[in-house]
Amino acid sequence: MDGLSDVESFYGRFVKSLQPAWTVIGPVVGADGVCRLQKLSEGAGDSCSCLPLIPLKKFLLPPVELLWRQSEESPTAAPAPAKIAVIDVAPCDLYALAYLDQTYVEDSLYLGRRRHLLLVGRECSPLSQCHCSPQAVPPAYDLFFSGDKVWCGSERGEKVLQDFSGVVKSRGDEVLPKEYWAGQAELPTKIAARFLQSVDNPLWAEEASRCLSCGACSAVCPTCACYDVVDAVSLSGEITRQRVWDNCFFRDHGLVAGGHNFRPERTSRLRFRFEHKYLGFGEQRGMISCVGCGRCQQVCPVGINLAQILVQLPLAEEE
Repeated sequence: MDGLSDVESFYGRFVKSLQPAWTVIGPVVGADGVCRLQKLSEGAGDSCSCLPLIPLKKFLLPPVELLWRQSEESPTAAPAPAKIAVIDVAPCDLYALAYLDQTYVEDSLYLGRRRHLLLVGRECSPLSQCHCSPQAVPPAYDLFFSGDKVWCGSERGEKVLQDFSGVVKSRGDEVLPKEYWAGQAELPTKIAARFLQSVDNPLWAEEASRCLSCGACSAVCPTCACYDVVDAVSLSGEITRQRVWDNCFFRDHGLVAGGHNFRPERTSRLRFRFEHKYLGFGEQRGMISCVGCGRCQQVCPVGINLAQILVQLPLAEEE
């Protein structure tokens, strides 16, 4: 490994040791300059510390997923999940996955893949669009690397590290230091009150007037996981049922039987997305699902930024 530092050599040997028992996935910058999660053929390879445009949710909730197929021969169920190790996962994406774990806690397909997923975190270098907020506890992970130090966050991570033939130069402390995961972007206070008091605020309509309803922000968001279930019958008589990604910015997202639409206007859809990211729904009410990765800001063709909207929402003085 000429030209590599001892740290890079150590990490590369570790990643290579995962193969072939695991399909190793890492962020790779393509010729077009876009960072994507891709299968690595050998060791750390071309993996980098960049934030992939499409987060790792795609491995747990595929954009198009076969749930069931029925033909004249026999019914076909979903294939068994593969063992996937995702390396160089940034703290914000680790937090995002923890949120999805709670959202899909009763989904057997999600849980099957989750049990076969090894998370290898690594310290990141925040970009200009990042606005990670402070966290009370470190994210969940199997292993976390920083330089020549490594932390184990699970029994599986401990087992993988024990099987590694390389030498861990400096075993990290029992708890991952705050410097590796605590964000610095403080959120405004009383977000729920600001949201409820802003129903008639012209800011929503002003921002929504620029929205193209393209849904790019939801597609790249690591905690957006809405889906639709689509049934299809072919001319041969084969019946398939698939789960496909849906998007709260699409006009039909709020359309129900009878033709009623809960969110026919872009203004209401923008408020709905804001509520989901900063207030949550159901059992997750009060849980902020925005991890501050800045992907939505990066891809929005008209520059809509929920974090900026939040800052601009006024808070009326209490009587």
